[in-house]
Amino acid sequence: AASDPELARDLYTRLGGPSGPFPQLEEVTEAGISVSLGPNVPPALGHREAQGGWRMSNPEKGSAVLLMPTAVSLEVSSYSGWEEDFLPQLETLLAGVNDLLKPVFEQRLGLRYINQITQPEIHKAPEWKEWIDSHFLGLVLHEEVGQDVVFTRQQVVLQLDEETRATITHGLAPDPDRGSALTYLLDVDVAREGMRHFEVEDLRAHVDLYNSYALRIFQLATLPSLRHKFAQ
Repeated sequence: AASDPELARDLYTRLGGPSGPFPQLEEVTEAGISVSLGPNVPPALGHREAQGGWRMSNPEKGSAVLLMPTAVSLEVSSYSGWEEDFLPQLETLLAGVNDLLKPVFEQRLGLRYINQITQPEIHKAPEWKEWIDSHFLGLVLHEEVGQDVVFTRQQVVLQLDEETRATITHGLAPDPDRGSALTYLLDVDVAREGMRHFEVEDLRAHVDLYNSYALRIFQLATLPSLRHKFAQ
């Protein structure tokens, strides 16, 4: 049903149409391939059947809704707050999807924050110790080799409750657009997986919980000095 033009038009209208937050509507096609490898077995290449869907976006603000037969997502790059900005848009989207597509099951619910920290401007990795918690910096704080670190990336998975995990990808990397200043990445993906009945109120309650999890991880990773700098 997600590929139906009339359904896409109705959801687009619910989200505000041409005067709403996602004024640009376009049809999209998603395809893929799979490669099977194994001992004593020749490689096998398979093609996944193309799926049609719709993208509603605002290129100027970097925001978009992607509606596909297997998933719906809301993405923003300009974030003005959870209660004030993101959550109302998500609630409108979930209500529209529920009313128009009538999903039966949920297979994955996730909330992801990709924080690219570029201020203050840092050129030597150990300088991040004034802004990022030492547990996250690791080898950067080593007395002998810390000054030589130019790139780090680590992934950690936390079991936050019986059904929820957080995948944290973090580290620093040089940014060629800023004279090789070091950007610190803190990518937090909080999610649950498994077959459940699709219930809007349950989704709403859990995504609110996931936001609190993501916020707490951000608070643990950053020092008060950095959060105070952001608040200025």
